[in-house]
Amino acid sequence: MRRANVGGSSVEDLVTSYGSPSGIALDLAGGKVCWVDGGNHKIQRANVDGTEVESIIANRITRLDGIALDPRRQKLYWTEQFVRPDSAPGICRANPDGSNIEHRMTTSASGFGIALDFE
Repeated sequence: MRRANVGGSSVEDLVTSYGSPSGIALDLAGGKVCWVDGGNHKIQRANVDGTEVESIIANRITRLDGIALDPRRQKLYWTEQFVRPDSAPGICRANPDGSNIEHRMTTSASGFGIALDFE
């Protein structure tokens, strides 16, 4: 994972070992950046400077994809893909630290991203 100034200058590597990321969300109030490692079935986070990488959700039986953060309600949302007969695609949420996982919606189709409408 990298960051740079808006104009593209001052490119920095932040996190260099993170599997196969497929989404990113910023928790500016908490000073964290979260991402989905879909291939390894987990969500990770780190400080915005790239330090203290940790897995906050792991060992899911589905492939994880999109990710979004609701800073007002302090909830992290993500989509899950069907990958095994005993898994169900849908939308899940948890607290930003990965606790209190809730399966919010199950669908027959897999989603590849998520966006929140705060209204």
